[in-house]
Amino acid sequence: MGFSPGSNGIAGASDVALSSPQDDQALTYDSASSKWANLAVTKESVGLGNVNNTSDADKPVSSASQTALDAKSATNHTHSVTDLTATGTRDGTTFLRGDNTWAIPTESGENSPSINVAMSATDGAANVAAINTAIETAYQSGSSVYIRARGGTSTWPLTGTITYRSGVLVYGDGSSRTLLVQTSSTADGITAAVGTTHVMLRGLRLEGPGKGVGSGSGIRLLLDPASGVNQGSPFSMLTDVRTRMWGSHGMYLENTYVSHFDKCVSDNNGGNGIHTVGVNVGGTSTTFSSCYGISNALAGHHVEKMHYSALIGCASDNNDVGYRLADCQATTLVSSGVENARVGWLLTNCLGVGLLGAWEQNVSEVGIDVGTGCMQVTLDRYRE
Repeated sequence: MGFSPGSNGIAGASDVALSSPQDDQALTYDSASSKWANLAVTKESVGLGNVNNTSDADKPVSSASQTALDAKSATNHTHSVTDLTATGTRDGTTFLRGDNTWAIPTESGENSPSINVAMSATDGAANVAAINTAIETAYQSGSSVYIRARGGTSTWPLTGTITYRSGVLVYGDGSSRTLLVQTSSTADGITAAVGTTHVMLRGLRLEGPGKGVGSGSGIRLLLDPASGVNQGSPFSMLTDVRTRMWGSHGMYLENTYVSHFDKCVSDNNGGNGIHTVGVNVGGTSTTFSSCYGISNALAGHHVEKMHYSALIGCASDNNDVGYRLADCQATTLVSSGVENARVGWLLTNCLGVGLLGAWEQNVSEVGIDVGTGCMQVTLDRYRE
């Protein structure tokens, strides 16, 4: 647009046709008249016919956006566990893995990996089978076995004997938490397969059907009489294990050597609390630390044919005999005590046995009975 404006300014241009100019108008080319004219500015005139001056709150959602939103869940949306699609068995011992499988968790840390045994609150036979299967699997795979507490004072029933395999750590949540109760009057709590060594038990309580009821023992580890092969006692370590209410002994251990028992308790049994006996050449190098025999029909601690072994900081209360040592050599009891017994310490055929810092109270007949065949028995700092 080129022109030489006159007194009328732009209106004097030949290609401009102005008509009553008003505010908010713009000079717009009108193709119908081939002139520039003053016209109102509208959204259509500037190519924005679909534009509305609408607040954000009032803007509509497109059909595509609404379809996408309809496929989403609300923030407070929930599902029942029964709505989940997964493989495996859902129960109180399993969790849902990322691959949609219900699985028993494994432990971490020093016990990893370990097998968490799925226990039944009512089926004792199933529990024995599950524990034995877990032990065998752990033996083959190099794992350990975990038996969880049921909660409170609730117990897991057993109907049958748990069979141990070499070197498998079987552990629970503590002897006051993981509670296994035997309902059979003839079965033991735990025994071992022939050839077993390196028994490792921790944090368990094994309870029988009643004091003097039946013939079972809480733990029975034997020397196989036919082959002479051990069934569990050598190189063993038991920690925080309690055996109680068994028809026979709480623990019956043959041929322990290079073994350690720590904070083990055996109470209210029809035989001895903890009965340790060497077979053939005898047991050796075994220590009992802070172990307790209480309210057993016979002795709290029965130690027979054991050599260069020790009981340290042990206790024996409310038993017929506190400590019975027979055919032992170079075995020492250190800072151990007895209360409320008929006989405190009963020794027969012992050589080089020492009682150091021993303590006894309320013994009705004999405090220390050094019997036939004993030689070189040492008493030092004995408190009666």
